Amino acid sequence: MEAVTIPLALSGTDGQALTASIDFNVFQSASYRNGVVYFKPLVPGGLGQPIVQGSVVNSAGAPVTSATIVATDKNGNVANVTVTAADGTFQLHGLGAGGYTIGVANTYPTAAGDTVTASGADAGAAPSTFQVVGPNSTVSVGTLTD
Repeated sequence: MEAVTIPLALSGTDGQALTASIDFNVFQSASYRNGVVYFKPLVPGGLGQPIVQGSVVNSAGAPVTSATIVATDKNGNVANVTVTAADGTFQLHGLGAGGYTIGVANTYPTAAGDTVTASGADAGAAPSTFQVVGPNSTVSVGTLTD
């Protein structure tokens, strides 16, 4: 369940160069049911190439696998999502500059119609943190205890 980040270099008629990235979110876009693959493409993007990264562990310090990480903008709109790897780490791409609430969801319905459930999470936990992302910044949220 990966996303494919595509860096873009754009230039305008006045010669000004811009860097942007789009993130074809495979996790959100593809579903396999009854022998058929369904696609509902989700391709968030923004100027620059910011990254939000961190890890998710449970109260015993063990990694939480397949937890959904949700970046929500100031208006409550989901900007992008990803899932944690086997070691509990994550990276979010395809965000524009701005402030986001980075939250952990232990059960999450994808845009393609599947439900992703975390493994190793503590019952009832749903940590979040607010982060400001610059156009080319790498922001670490550290370790979130789920």
